[in-house]
Amino acid sequence: MELLEDKRVLIVKLEPGEPVVGSLLTVARGQGLKGAALRAIGAVGHARLGFFLPEEKRYETRDFRESLEVLSLSGNLAQSDGGPVIHAHVALGRADFSVIGGHLFEATVSVTLEVFLYPTAGRLERRHDPHFDLRLLDLR
Repeated sequence: MELLEDKRVLIVKLEPGEPVVGSLLTVARGQGLKGAALRAIGAVGHARLGFFLPEEKRYETRDFRESLEVLSLSGNLAQSDGGPVIHAHVALGRADFSVIGGHLFEATVSVTLEVFLYPTAGRLERRHDPHFDLRLLDLR
């Protein structure tokens, strides 16, 4: 993993075999990030995606084990239960030029992942929402 710190952005380059979410949480802890917006492009060889079913209050998940281009990964980093959490959605391109996407639970880098983290001035917090049984962003 490589990291470049700019005045307004942290640029993280993940290497083959690195777990996307786990690596970003490591950066967040190491840099003391209390909140950030994130975006990324690159390629992964495995991704676990989810689609939230509000009426059932659960995610339907699926694993994809194939070469996938990360066309767009966007989301945020916030604090919940004493530590950082990532909430990100991703659009992934397949070799046949079709696209799949959803909530990113985890992925493994196959070639590279170029991530731009934009730290927030203040702390972002996620709190449990009983209506959906999810930890949602709380801006109060």
